Formats: sequence, C-alpha cells, structure tokens
Amino acid sequence: MDEIVNTEEQVAWNLASQLLMEIGNLLNHANSHFLNGRIDLAFYNLKAVKFRIIQNLKPEERKKFTEIEKDLAKEIEEDEEESTIKISNKGEVLFEKYNELLMDSLEKYGYTIKKQEDRTQI
Repeated sequence: MDEIVNTEEQVAWNLASQLLMEIGNLLNHANSHFLNGRIDLAFYNLKAVKFRIIQNLKPEERKKFTEIEKDLAKEIEEDEEESTIKISNKGEVLFEKYNELLMDSLEKYGYTIKKQEDRTQI
C-alpha cells in the first residue's frame, strides 16, 4: 500500500517539476524574444505560459487576460512585403501589462519561488 502512495507522490512530483521547467523555458524564450525586439513572439510565449496555468485562474482573471490579448492583437501589424512585425507604443504598454499580470498570477498561485525575508541567504 505504501508503495502505491509513494508511486503516486512521485508521479505528482515529476509532473509538477516538468510543468515548472516548461514554464521556466517559455519565460526564458519570451525574454529572449523581447530583448531581440520581437514582442509578438514574446507575447505568444507568455500566452503559452497562461495556458499552462489557466485551470487555476478565476473567471475574472481569465477575462483580464483575454481583454489584453484582444487589444494587443490589434496593435501588432505584420508587413508581409518586408517580412517584419511592427508594434505600436500602445502595444508595448499592453505587453508590459500582460507580462505583469502573468507574473502576478504565477506568484499568486505558487509557481514562483517565494522571496526570502533574509536577503543574506540564497
């Protein structure tokens, strides 16, 4: 009996660990794209993170995300001739707002490491 419980705990631990690694990878990709000036790709990576935690979000939180996503999609302009993506200043502000909302949600639902009160320890 203990072996079954242990196995279930190990499976749960492995799944949680994989989810956190996946979220971390998506956030790293989003950061790289943002630094390279590809806010559109960064946004899609952040959106993928949201989909990993969506089951934890309350309906009003989901609605906030959806509103920002719709507004941001309007601010991204694709120029097929030049193969470039242009984003307005308003789009950049919306991206920052989306990023902050996502990071706050990750912290709220326990997907981040808690800040330590004693800053002298790791």
